[in-house]
Amino acid sequence: KRLSAIEDLGGITTLCTDKTGTLTENNLLAIAVYGDEQEVFSAAINVNQQLLLDRKDAARSFDEALVKAFTGTLSIPVRLLYLPFDHEHYCAHALTQQGPETTDAIAYIRGVPEKIFDRCQGVDKAHAMQWLHVQGMQGRRTLAVATKRVDQALSAEQLIRLSNFSLLGMVAFEDPIKASVPDAIKKAQALGIDVKIISGDTAEVAGTVAYRIGLVSDPSMVVTEAMLQEAPDDDRLAMYQHNAVFARMSPHQKYDLVQALETQEQVGFMGEGINDAPALKMAHVALAVDNATDIAKDAADLILLDRSLGVIVDGIAEGRRIVANTIKYIQLMLICNTSNFYSIAIASLLIDFLPMTPLQILLVNVLSDFPLIAIATDHVVIDDIAKPQQYNFSCILTKALVFGITGSFFDFVVFRAFYTQPQMLQTVWFMFSICSELLMFYVMRTKRFFLFGHRPSTPLLLLSLLSAVITILLPLTSWGQAFFGFVAPSMKEYLFFGVLLVLWPLVMELVKICYRIGQSWFAKEYGWQHTR
Repeated sequence: KRLSAIEDLGGITTLCTDKTGTLTENNLLAIAVYGDEQEVFSAAINVNQQLLLDRKDAARSFDEALVKAFTGTLSIPVRLLYLPFDHEHYCAHALTQQGPETTDAIAYIRGVPEKIFDRCQGVDKAHAMQWLHVQGMQGRRTLAVATKRVDQALSAEQLIRLSNFSLLGMVAFEDPIKASVPDAIKKAQALGIDVKIISGDTAEVAGTVAYRIGLVSDPSMVVTEAMLQEAPDDDRLAMYQHNAVFARMSPHQKYDLVQALETQEQVGFMGEGINDAPALKMAHVALAVDNATDIAKDAADLILLDRSLGVIVDGIAEGRRIVANTIKYIQLMLICNTSNFYSIAIASLLIDFLPMTPLQILLVNVLSDFPLIAIATDHVVIDDIAKPQQYNFSCILTKALVFGITGSFFDFVVFRAFYTQPQMLQTVWFMFSICSELLMFYVMRTKRFFLFGHRPSTPLLLLSLLSAVITILLPLTSWGQAFFGFVAPSMKEYLFFGVLLVLWPLVMELVKICYRIGQSWFAKEYGWQHTR
């Protein structure tokens, strides 16, 4: 939705993501029940009839698993009131009519077990919590359901305040981890991305999933919202930075986490619900899935059609690759233009003719820029995307001056050799300007010697060769001589041009080594930072 988000995506150093649907399949299977199985399933289904009415709802995956596991006869009671799950009460509320000839009703609550327990009477909490702990350590999500008979229809406010429910039981759901997630986590770590899980599930569930995907070395390495609330303000930022798994997080705490991290990091946040909108607006890069709520999608910069951590990590890598190739292009243009500027400015003081005609300059721009339309396809090494690159213009301008002035020296060699032959000087300098600019790109695109650097992309290499062939052969054609004013070089001029073209990258490689030594010294002595 925002084009500049492509670059911002590549700059992400911390990625906050939910667990369900991104790390797991969100294909739930009811695997264990606490209480009478059929009674628990029937009551849990009655709370949310959205699935039965074939309407979209955030809890649809739970209902699908419940209906699939229920083997009894499913009846659809008359529903008087329904309040969907919210993060204030951590449960959904429903009120159904007990019978067609009575005003009595049945109130249901369904949601986070610990919150349901607080509104129930006669619960053996020790036994129930032990069951929850066992399920959580296996990475299973849990849902509790309770009921209460009332003698009349209630308002929404009355239903929310209602207490003394009777706990019917709990259901544990298995949610398989996506097969691609462990590899995506490894790739994220190679890119220097700090992945953080922000989950509404229990600490046991979030920790177990994080451990299984290789994000943490111990399932107990989890921070809960309660721990954050109890921590002093000064310690909270350190907890955000040094932990990877956050459980039972409320929307407000998600917002605080993103806001705190943004003081130190470039933060990407993935959310899908209405309550995620504040955190999405706060994040540097906001991501939402295609089936997210409209408010979440409105707040997002990027909308994912495939809900996968691997897609996000690949997007970050692609964003960094784009920035790396963009920096190559800016660097090349500044170096070559600086070199041409010095050459033409000084040459105009020493010779009484134009070293290159305006038409020839235009042709130089066309043939030298033509291969660079494929620069976006160029390959990058892991060092270029291992961390976000910034547009350090002081570094880029310093390179432009150092390499541009060095390039001007070779231009003056051409001027010295042919200053008595205006057309030959224009012809040889035309060929040398284009070919040296093409070579400059291959010299500057890698830290190693350009012949041993990482392989350029095939389109870039083919277009470079095509441009070089046209440049060398054009002066030999009658059309090039008549329209552009070239003269046909002899074997002697071509030999001179060839020797110069061999020496040019060797000298530039020597300058590159000296430049790297110099910038390392400056970094050590004065703390001067550089991009590459």
